[in-house]
Amino acid sequence: MKFLIFIFIFSCASIQSYYSSSAVSPSFDYSKTYKLAIIPLEKSELVKKEDLNRIYETLSMEFINTGKFRLIERKDIDKILNEQGFQYSGMVEPSQAVQFGKILGAELVAIYNVESAEKEGDYYRLGIYLKLINVENGEVMYYSRGRGEGFGKEFAIEDAVKNCLKGLKKWKDCYFYLLFLVLQALN
Repeated sequence: MKFLIFIFIFSCASIQSYYSSSAVSPSFDYSKTYKLAIIPLEKSELVKKEDLNRIYETLSMEFINTGKFRLIERKDIDKILNEQGFQYSGMVEPSQAVQFGKILGAELVAIYNVESAEKEGDYYRLGIYLKLINVENGEVMYYSRGRGEGFGKEFAIEDAVKNCLKGLKKWKDCYFYLLFLVLQALN
């Protein structure tokens, strides 16, 4: 039993790794569900437009999977930003993202950037930086770096995005793991 508790504590510890590192603001409320707008990255020198779309879609799915976010649809984001005359391309600055978020009625905005992309044969590596910004006060609520790799771009993208969001899921996952250990110890 002591060994299982040690494994639990070790697995839930905040370990910065090559694949994932994150910082969470003390203001981030894990019990709350936030209305989130993900600002699409329109261009990158490191990956193609289709890969940026895949990153966006994977981020959307993984944010929903955390159970902490309600997403504003991308078509609504594009429509409102176009109506307001915003021209955005490439990396969005945090102050601009806050403006976007207020117009969209979001509580938080997510901005991201591709930091690295490598290919060796069919093996891909990808690195992504992600920020969640409170639109009320401009505070960065969550900042992370996720790296992913795999045979095929889609696997590297999925891995990198999941690693970016690990810091938002970690304690929920550890809670269920602790519950599992307690139930196992009772048997």
